[in-house]
Amino acid sequence: MATFKIHEDSAIKDAISKKENISRLPKKIQPNGKRTALNSFSNGVRQDCKRIKIVSNKENVPPPQVKPITKMEEKPKLVIDTDLLKIVPGENKTSDNEDAEALPLLQTLKCSLEYSEEILKFLKEQESETLPRPTYMDKQPHITWNMRSVLVDWLVCVADEYNLNEDTLYLAVQYIDRFLSKISVIRDKLQLVGASAMMIAGKMEEIYPPVPKEWAFLTSDSYTARQVIKMEQLIIKVLDFKLVSPTSYTFVRKFCEDHKIDKVTTNLAMYLTELVLLEGKHYLNFKPSEIAAASILFARFNLMKPILWPKEMEKSSGYTIKHLSPIVKAQSVTLKGSPLTPQQTIQEKYKGRKFGGVALLKPRVLNLDCLEDGDGCLAELPQRNFGVIGDRRK
Repeated sequence: MATFKIHEDSAIKDAISKKENISRLPKKIQPNGKRTALNSFSNGVRQDCKRIKIVSNKENVPPPQVKPITKMEEKPKLVIDTDLLKIVPGENKTSDNEDAEALPLLQTLKCSLEYSEEILKFLKEQESETLPRPTYMDKQPHITWNMRSVLVDWLVCVADEYNLNEDTLYLAVQYIDRFLSKISVIRDKLQLVGASAMMIAGKMEEIYPPVPKEWAFLTSDSYTARQVIKMEQLIIKVLDFKLVSPTSYTFVRKFCEDHKIDKVTTNLAMYLTELVLLEGKHYLNFKPSEIAAASILFARFNLMKPILWPKEMEKSSGYTIKHLSPIVKAQSVTLKGSPLTPQQTIQEKYKGRKFGGVALLKPRVLNLDCLEDGDGCLAELPQRNFGVIGDRRK
């Protein structure tokens, strides 16, 4: 077996032979000595060093240099260009008062003009798939058109009281008409159908829609929350779960945004479109896009616009004045008789400041004979037929 012998370091052996101070030896080979604190070694030999005075970091580290604070240049505010959906620098031109009075329609972001035609084409395809049957009331032995008008008026009141979106109201009325086109309903259950349809529309459009207990309370506890839920399930099943469909309000908003129509014309068009909801008997045979285009046309006629129906509107909507003339005629009769109807919720709603009091505008006399000829004869009608109710100007 091989054996190994550990030899001592030559530097240590020489130091011992010369009988130097044993304190210079490393601690491991000192016989009974202790190593002095803070002594360093280099190559196995101790180096003399002085005691180091430890001071705080504040004394060793130089004080930070304080840079002078320079005034930052104010950057221009960023506003959203609602036409192109991109952020551009500029100043907000609208004041706080105008924002408070603006319609929810005008506060929403506009669709990009690049996809405007494709969006409108898709909406027109969708509206044809979800049209109710115009003569469904003939097979409803227990309810009438007047009962439907009372129900719609109640829904408008509820939507205004709870600050619901306009899309919620229009969707609810569409659900009711589509449901009644397939199911016969007794008179006592008509309000239940309206409440459940409005609850479904609220779930589609609202962030915090009213709950079934709230709808039961709104019906004066005529129905329970369980009945509201059961009717909701039945409506969804009858509609075959097709709950996303464009309404006349959708097309009014689309046309007004694309063509930058002024607020007064938009408010009046919305007022005419909402009055149509009360009279399903005369308007269910028209498409929502046709009603929307006719509402804008009739609004421009009542406000005496220089160009009644611009070529851009005719091209984007796809309807001419001749095509919209039957709807405009019906709307003229509806608007003229609106102050005399028992249901006045819509009229009171559009008399407020929020919508510019457009319900107070007196309708112009519509010449039915020359309506189909174009917009030339309409522009020549006397201006004295237009004014505000109570205005004595001739």
